[in-house]
Parts: sequence; structure tokens; C-alpha cells
Amino acid sequence: MLIVLAGPMIAAGSLDGFAPGGLVLVGAAGVVCGLVGAVFGHTRQAAIATLAAWGAASLVHAAGPGVDPRLVALGLAVLSGLEAWRTGGRAMTIAIVATVLLHSASRAPPPWDPTTAGVFAAAAALGFVAIWAAGGVGSRAPAPAPPTEALALVLFLAIGLFVTITLTQTLHRPEAIWLILMVVFRALVPPRTAFVAHLRFAVGAVLGALLAGLLAEIVIAPFGLSGDHVVRGVISALAVATGLRFMPAQNIVPPLAYSVAAVTIVSPSASTALIRGEDAIGIAAFAMALSFCLDWALGGRGAGRRAH
Repeated sequence: MLIVLAGPMIAAGSLDGFAPGGLVLVGAAGVVCGLVGAVFGHTRQAAIATLAAWGAASLVHAAGPGVDPRLVALGLAVLSGLEAWRTGGRAMTIAIVATVLLHSASRAPPPWDPTTAGVFAAAAALGFVAIWAAGGVGSRAPAPAPPTEALALVLFLAIGLFVTITLTQTLHRPEAIWLILMVVFRALVPPRTAFVAHLRFAVGAVLGALLAGLLAEIVIAPFGLSGDHVVRGVISALAVATGLRFMPAQNIVPPLAYSVAAVTIVSPSASTALIRGEDAIGIAAFAMALSFCLDWALGGRGAGRRAH
């Protein structure tokens, strides 16, 4: 799984004429849809999620200021809730991560360009074939959710994405998309109102951000720009594989691993690690308050009461 996760990202970053961070993100987006989407969903869901991510990124890129990305995020949030209610799974939630990565690949051609579309499709296909061969399709897919839990997912994603996208636009910092990714990663974990669960997420996210900064300083930096994309691809792949492996566990490993992956693939920097650590605390506090409010608004019947 590690080779499949890292391969497309490394190969994409190695293509001549593109700076690391352009097609690297496109390859990462493809793997996220094909492999991770299939793990959290099933074959059909992963395929639909892949098309949805490509279509959403293309719409935002083509329309420019004419389309508010928050409206596109709202559409994906609604589709995520419908998927959770009708069939179970979270492939469409994973598609939000892929959409963010595709939209962030500013140094790559637009999504409909043959090179970009080819890298994205090839990475998605490779990821799906690998997880299918390993028998992992649907291995982390939740059962169909009750209507209130599906509604809670829609509202959590819609409000969380609205707030974080607004912050990203206000801060004018490309790496601020990490805030968006952390909201989506939080939505993948079954929503809980138990304080200890939110605290676990906060600690894992903060430690992951700090660890990514440390890795940037002692592991990535010595390779320079020429080898940067290779090391980033391996570290991000290893982090995602670790997060998936420990996903059912009630510990800090999944949020820590996903935080490392998000920071590393977006823009690793030791100098901003502390800033991202502070961001993680803020996002965790925001997620906790939002989950409590949604559970109260829905009469305490959502998934927030299920686990501790």
C-alpha cells in the first residue's frame, strides 16, 4: 500500500517542466479518490467520488470568481450526507480532500488539461486496483447512517468548510488549505460529543503538525528541491497508510497521521510548524463546539451519543 500511495505522487513530481507541488498534488488527489475513497466506500462510490472531485475542481477553476467555492463545498457536503444515509460509506467526503488538492495544484495545468487529467485518472486507477487486489475495498466503510446522523454530517461539513474556506481566502496563504483538510479529516471520525474524543483529536492534530515541521527540517530539507517531491511523497504515503491502519482504534494515531500527511503534502516548513499547531488547537475547539451544537439542535439523536 505504501508503494501505491507514494508512487503517483513521486512520479507526478518528477515530470519535467513542473515544479514540485504542482502535479504532486494532482497525483495525491488521484490516490486519495481511488484508494482511500474505496477504503471508505465501495467500487461504485469511489468512481462517483472521483468524477465529483474532478468536476468540482474544474468548475471552480473554469468559473474563477464567478463561482463561490463555498457553494461547491456545500454541494459536496450534501452529497456526502446523502451517501452516508443511503448506502453508508464516506467516499464522497474523501472527494472533498481530492477537490482541495486539485484546486491547490496552481502550478499544474487546469484539471481538464490532458496531462493533469491523465495523471489524476492514472493515480486513481492505480490506487483502486491496489486496494482491490489487497481486499481492502469497503474495509472502513461505515454502515448506512440514520437520517439525523447524515444530517449532522452535512451540517458539520457545510459549516466547517464555509468557515475554513473563508479563513483561507482572508489569510491569503496557500498553506491555509490545511485548515480545510483538517475539518474533513475530523468528519471521517464518527462524530462524538464526549470531551475525551475531541481532546484526542486536538492532541493528535497538534502533534502531527509539529512532527511534520520536524520532519521538514531534518528529513526533507537536506534533499533540496531536486529530491523534495520524492521524500514528501513517501512521508505523506506512510502517514496516510498509518492513519488507515489505526482508524478503528480509539487513540491519537489517526489524527496525528493525517495531520502529518496534510502538512507535508501541502507545504512542509519547520518555521510554520508552531503556527499550524496553534491552528490545530483552534480547529479542534471549533469542531468540538460545532459538534455539541449540532447534537443539541438535533435533540441528541445523532451519532454524537454513540461513542466516547
